[in-house]
Amino acid sequence: MKRKHWLSLLAALLVLALTATVAGATAYHTITVDGDTSEWSPDDMMETDNGGDLYITWDENNLYIGLGNVNVDDDGVFFIYLDTTTGGSTTSMTWNGTHTLPFAADYGMAVDADNNIGWLSWNSGTSSWDWNAWPGSKYVGWSGNQTTELSVPWTSMGSPTGNLYVMAFFQNQGDNGVTASWPTPNPANNSGSETFTHAYHFPSLVDGISPDASVLADHVVINEFNAKGAEHIELYNPTASAVDLTGWYLSDGEGTDNLSGSL
Repeated sequence: MKRKHWLSLLAALLVLALTATVAGATAYHTITVDGDTSEWSPDDMMETDNGGDLYITWDENNLYIGLGNVNVDDDGVFFIYLDTTTGGSTTSMTWNGTHTLPFAADYGMAVDADNNIGWLSWNSGTSSWDWNAWPGSKYVGWSGNQTTELSVPWTSMGSPTGNLYVMAFFQNQGDNGVTASWPTPNPANNSGSETFTHAYHFPSLVDGISPDASVLADHVVINEFNAKGAEHIELYNPTASAVDLTGWYLSDGEGTDNLSGSL
């Protein structure tokens, strides 16, 4: 089998996919963290769930998260989880219970009130989430202004340049009922522990990427490929469950390589 043929074919398909991802691309977008959503562009608006608007954008120094129309200070806790590298945990931090995440998260944000906000990092040594001082700027939504804006330096999460996975949810203060979740295919049944299956995937974090054109990650994706030299393809499973690769194959029309095992 001519391996370069199918590698070239996959490379072409991936280029097309990335071209679609950056359609309508915008420049780096710096947000002033002050509770004013007028700075956010339409490209930064991800989705609305139960009235809450989730915003995501970035510049070369910071990741910015916004939540509109939610009184975080009085009504509950806003959680964001991030997958930036290998390792991590598929279980959220304990807050009146836990939830199953759609990926192995390395970092997270827990926003309860202006004076109770934590930057979370997974501690593989203790197999638990560490609550750290907030590393960036913050404005937490309250009854007078129901807008939350957060900034976190890229350096606080290992300075990723791509393959960032993000999901978020809003949880009751007194129990672990989830009332809103993003991406919106995730459950929000307000009935206890949830199993989340979807995440936003940002293959690249360079200038000119449109956040709302992110790939919705709920399945195995092509994470890396190389059609020259040491030819290889890297598959990545961002979900919390193993995927059986039986029946999967690579083909260029002249021959087939069958895959096996699970990922």
